[in-house]
Amino acid sequence: METALLLASLRAVGNATVMAAVGGYLAHRNFLTKPGLALLANISVEVTIPCLLFTTILGCNQDWSDSPCPSVLALVEQSWPLLLLPFVYVGLGVTLGQAILHITNVPADFRAGVVCAVGFANSTGMPITLLSVIHNSFPPDTQLGRVDPLIYLSAYMLTNPIVQWSFGTWLLEEGCHSWLLEAPLEETLGAPLLDNPSHHNEHSESTESLRSESSAHEIPQADSQETRPHALSVAPPPPSTTRDGTTTVIPAGTHSKSDRMRRLARTVLKPPVLAVQAALLVLLVPGLRGLFVDVSDRDNDAPLEFLFNALHRVGQAAVPINMIILGANLHAGASFAAVPWTVNAAVALCRMVLMPIAGGFMAVAIHSLIPLDAGLDASFYLVVMILSATPTANNIMIMVERSGRSNKEAMATCIFTQYMLAPLALCGSISVFVGLAQSL
Repeated sequence: METALLLASLRAVGNATVMAAVGGYLAHRNFLTKPGLALLANISVEVTIPCLLFTTILGCNQDWSDSPCPSVLALVEQSWPLLLLPFVYVGLGVTLGQAILHITNVPADFRAGVVCAVGFANSTGMPITLLSVIHNSFPPDTQLGRVDPLIYLSAYMLTNPIVQWSFGTWLLEEGCHSWLLEAPLEETLGAPLLDNPSHHNEHSESTESLRSESSAHEIPQADSQETRPHALSVAPPPPSTTRDGTTTVIPAGTHSKSDRMRRLARTVLKPPVLAVQAALLVLLVPGLRGLFVDVSDRDNDAPLEFLFNALHRVGQAAVPINMIILGANLHAGASFAAVPWTVNAAVALCRMVLMPIAGGFMAVAIHSLIPLDAGLDASFYLVVMILSATPTANNIMIMVERSGRSNKEAMATCIFTQYMLAPLALCGSISVFVGLAQSL
């Protein structure tokens, strides 16, 4: 069993490494430059990741089986703690990230990045690979071989993308991570939050200083917002400039609370979040899922299955694109000078050791304290624990690439370090998880 787990870990890491190597090759040949990385990041967030999430939640294997597709809502009702688990794991990760900020010398442009690196784990590609290999390693008459653990992963996917893309974006893009920084809130946001007119000139100077200091990490922008409507915006426009480039006079005191709330809504309501909400809507309307997926005899002939299959194919490009971006940022080698070794080691320790330990305690706590359906088996608890043990989510690299406010070289190095440790760390964690899941 230990050999199978080690091979599963190596397979998952090897898969990611090969895709990242493609990005390194493209960057080495100068086919993939900074504008190209920005374009790929936009494609990932705006198209491929939403398609992946939408089809993963609604999907059902079309294998011409006589048994109907499992009801996602019934599964959620049975395994409802998985809906809350992202909030628990992210909260714990943020707490550990805050501890790193206090005990190590984290660069100012990577403080929010450290919290995201610890708080958000890979919840798609690597868990799917590991859970599939573990399930296939057990005979059908055993606890872990009887029920496919990927069924339970669907419940987790209903809330995790919302937490990741809303809170993660909130930290990295719009400067709402000011509580992690020593800079004043108005400097972090790049726009005055106080209505006092006397702050306007002081804010303008501080904003220019902030932009000049972070210019090394900015993503090159398009020549014009009008010709590239989806071009990235490293910092919000100053108070007197609109997003289309025209200049207007904005009187002092007009930055109302409603304006800031609209900015926050634009920040957190990213396409991945909207895709999950759309999938939830489809699940809640009776019969609507059957229009996209053949849930009765699974022979791929639902009225809109052609549309669903197309979205599924597009979504399959999400993970490769994410890994290509990571590889492009690492093509010159991991920039260990970009992040202090103490910070890198602390992130790896928290993400690959402390969080898996917390995952084991979480499974025991759920089993002991929460009355659940007696039908829940070892596969459910295995999913609870596996989701705590994987490296930082590749999506965080996309957020960093788009935001332009966090040190992407430091983030890429931290993720690289975790992947180097993953085979041994995951093998040890999963060995404990399998034994613990079978005993619960």
